[in-house]
Amino acid sequence: MKKFLFLALLSLSSKSFAHEFSSQLGNDISSTDYIYISCDNLTDKVHIEISGNKSASSPIISAQIFKDFQAKNITTQGTSSVDFQGGGGVYNMTVNKNKIGVVNYALVYHCEDSNGEHTETDLNQLQDQ
Repeated sequence: MKKFLFLALLSLSSKSFAHEFSSQLGNDISSTDYIYISCDNLTDKVHIEISGNKSASSPIISAQIFKDFQAKNITTQGTSSVDFQGGGGVYNMTVNKNKIGVVNYALVYHCEDSNGEHTETDLNQLQDQ
């Protein structure tokens, strides 16, 4: 039985090793979180999924991701994701909203190599509003 469980764990997809982060944007319309995700040199891309309040009256959340003069944007009132193919290094990200109101959000993120395998991933939050 132990051997079966070990083999089953080995067959899990790299997506199962994703990292999670959650935070809240304050009531002020200008509330913005600043985050960076670091990926090791074996990285081909970073996958980011953001989820927010699904209520129609809740603010819409946007995340802007920047690296090496490239940018991607995710905007959602539910769940959206993006793959950003920028190689290893630091991906800078801001998270903001479109109107007044407190809103919770969650990120699922991970760095991957060109074969879709998980690589070393780290997240730091520099600003929490």
